[in-house]
Amino acid sequence: MHGAFIYGEQLFFEDFSGGSLPDGWTMEGRWEIGTGFGDYNTTPPGMLYVWYPSSSSGSDPYDHYMLSPNITLEGESTVLVQFDFALDGWPSTEHTNGMIIEYNSGSGWVPVLSYEISPADGSTVDIPRRMESFYADINGSVQLRFHAYGTNSYYIDAWIFDNIEILTVPQLSNISISSNNSIDNQTAIPGDNITLTFTSPVALSGLPYVQINGTEVVAENTSGNSFSSQYIVQDDDSEGPISFSIDFTSQDGVNGATAKVTSDGTSVVIDVTGPPNPVVGSSFTALGGIVAPNKWNTTNT
Repeated sequence: MHGAFIYGEQLFFEDFSGGSLPDGWTMEGRWEIGTGFGDYNTTPPGMLYVWYPSSSSGSDPYDHYMLSPNITLEGESTVLVQFDFALDGWPSTEHTNGMIIEYNSGSGWVPVLSYEISPADGSTVDIPRRMESFYADINGSVQLRFHAYGTNSYYIDAWIFDNIEILTVPQLSNISISSNNSIDNQTAIPGDNITLTFTSPVALSGLPYVQINGTEVVAENTSGNSFSSQYIVQDDDSEGPISFSIDFTSQDGVNGATAKVTSDGTSVVIDVTGPPNPVVGSSFTALGGIVAPNKWNTTNT
């Protein structure tokens, strides 16, 4: 298990210690599992995109991918992906080279991190080894993709990745929303009060940051790790479901998964227009029952 940055349960880990492409991974082009570039590849072997074979002259455009297997993560909606990363670069006055990290949970590739070195960067093109991370919204599984691209790989030396892991992140529970509307607490009109309640699984470093319908509202600690926020529906609020977002950080400094939906299925719909007023004409036709011209009684339909 890698490193001091682990905060949640480890769901996946790959350090390429076998020295060859792990089962389920695929690679193309200049990707390799290797031990070179020791000043940056400090826990070899690592996952490398290398400069060779290439020539310093001319243009040699490329797009090459390294893909993880599809990783099953049942029961998780948001995870933290983190890995060690470095670039052993080489300055160029003509060429641009880059790297894009993406994930896919069944709805297409989502780019999350990108790096690029170009002539504008001058001689400062190395990226010292560091840990990088991103949050991924998933639906039962996730696949990672590393996309190397550029006009001539001679000028990168190597992109280095290692110790790739996926971790759980704190997620709120008991998220519920309601209004004080006297007819239906799942609808609201201007002036009604909206209450959003939720519970954190861990102690927090401070109060959560809450927005309701795009407005920042106060989160009140009601008891233990439970909180409540209030919002009064405004005259200029748009009709439709009320939106919200809740962000929070644990005492250990871990950013939890942003909450945007309730856990109990509740929602409040704003109705700023109210029901239409019925219009009754002076001339009508009564049907059924006892029929009298221009008169309606309880026997009519």
